[in-house]
Amino acid sequence: MNRRRCRVALDTGRGKLYDAMKTLKAQWQWVQSKWKDVAQRDFEETYWDPLVLQVDAVIRATDRLGQQLRRLKEDCA
Repeated sequence: MNRRRCRVALDTGRGKLYDAMKTLKAQWQWVQSKWKDVAQRDFEETYWDPLVLQVDAVIRATDRLGQQLRRLKEDCA
């Protein structure tokens, strides 16, 4: 039972992160339509762009980890 809960927790965390980032990206698009100056561009380059890259990398890594865990489970079954 613990093994199943770990897998579910991994999938759940990935889903929550994906959904949160999707919402945040939509909000950022709205902000960009209202905020167009040097400070916005600096914020985007300093904070937004690195955040998007990092979150996308975490989601991809979580997907790869999930695949590896499924293979491991199949190999050990």
